[in-house]
Amino acid sequence: MPRKREGPTHDADGEWITGRLMNRQGTIDGFTKAKILADLRRQKMFTSCPFQAGEPAWAKRLFSDVMGMEATQFSGLNAARPGVGL
Repeated sequence: MPRKREGPTHDADGEWITGRLMNRQGTIDGFTKAKILADLRRQKMFTSCPFQAGEPAWAKRLFSDVMGMEATQFSGLNAARPGVGL
């Protein structure tokens, strides 16, 4: 008898539970460099959020080299809506 699938991604019958995903298309398809740099909030998220925990300088340099965008110091995201309060 196959093992019953359990956990937060399965229902009582072992079927996958699919839920809504915020910004689904962006998560699945990603963003081009141009789209990231064109939106200030997105730019801050992509170039500084990964470095909130104080990663070493070599990690930031590697990120910048690979992504083709300069890693910046995280200063917080002050807005709930894109382009507001940044």
